[in-house]
Amino acid sequence: MQHVVRLNSQTDFENFMNDNKDWYHRMSFEKIKENFYGDSLESLELIEFKFNNENEEDLILSVTSEDIDMNLSYTLAYFEDIEDYEMCSEVRDLINNVKIIENAKEV
Repeated sequence: MQHVVRLNSQTDFENFMNDNKDWYHRMSFEKIKENFYGDSLESLELIEFKFNNENEEDLILSVTSEDIDMNLSYTLAYFEDIEDYEMCSEVRDLINNVKIIENAKEV
């Protein structure tokens, strides 16, 4: 399922991301996990923002296979900050599995 959020401006985007950190990190983690274990993670669209301005701009947040570690590291840091240790454990497990697969590809 693709998430689409309609906003009026870039400022609304910044406010949305600040107000919805928990939702964003959980959604991002779940999408990466689903696609990683489904072996289809070259590029993954996480969320699309459509701006209701005169240019009708779109902004798509996505993660590529090269960015998985960085994205999951930010997600792990977020869950450490809010002390959600169950999610920390799940994110660490996924990070370790990603590293195992990356190392196997290098061999």
